[in-house]
Amino acid sequence: MASCLLSIHKIHDKAHMGWLEKHMRRSDMPKDRVIESTCPGLGYWDAIQTRIHSLPYYNTHKVRSNAVLAYSIYLARSQGTEVGQQGWIAASLAWLHNTFDRAPDSVSNILEVVYHAAPVPHLHALVVPIDPRGHLCVRFFTNGRTALAQLQASYAKQMQSLSRTV
Repeated sequence: MASCLLSIHKIHDKAHMGWLEKHMRRSDMPKDRVIESTCPGLGYWDAIQTRIHSLPYYNTHKVRSNAVLAYSIYLARSQGTEVGQQGWIAASLAWLHNTFDRAPDSVSNILEVVYHAAPVPHLHALVVPIDPRGHLCVRFFTNGRTALAQLQASYAKQMQSLSRTV
C-alpha cells in the first residue's frame, strides 16, 4: 500500500533561510529541478521580504521580531503507486495551492517548489503564511496539534488517488 508524508517546519530567521535555500537549490544532483517558482533570480530571504512588504498592511505595520516568516514543507510518497511521479507532483501542487493560497491579493503564497530525486523522491516547498486578511499569520494555517493533524489528513486525502499499488 502506498503512503505519503507531510512535514512542516517554521522559518524564523535569515540563518535558517540560508541553509534551506542552499539545500533546496542544490545543483549537484542531475535529476533535481524547480517545479514552480514565483521568485526566479531572487534569494529566498529577499523573496519573502518582497512578498510580505507587497501587502498593504505592512505599509503601516512592522513584522514582529519573532514572527514565523515562512514554512519549509517536505512532501514525499512511497514508490509503486498507480499514478506516476508527474501525477503525484501535480496532486501535491494542487494541494499546496488549495491549502496555502489564501491571501486577498490573489498572489500565490508558494514561493518555490523543488523536486529532489534522492535519496527518496520528494518535494520541498517554501510558503509564506499570508492569511485572508493580508497578514503574516502562522496561526491561521497551523495553530496547534489539531490544525497540523488536519493538514496531514487533508494531504493524505488528496493522495488517496495514488494509493492503489501496481
